[in-house]
Amino acid sequence: MDNVKLWEIRRYVDSVKVQNTTQALPTTKELLALGQFAGDSLYDAILLAFAYGRAKGWQAAKGGAA
Repeated sequence: MDNVKLWEIRRYVDSVKVQNTTQALPTTKELLALGQFAGDSLYDAILLAFAYGRAKGWQAAKGGAA
């Protein structure tokens, strides 16, 4: 992926005004687990991270703890 696409992604993320962003952030333990998994399969770890973020966002949108 080139830097232009990464910049577009960052710009999109920054433009979305999400309240209570700390609820949707991964914990240190979650990041370490994903990092360990990435050592085995980077592609699967990235897909899992996106799915996990989507699930946490869905939960937050429903008003529950992320």
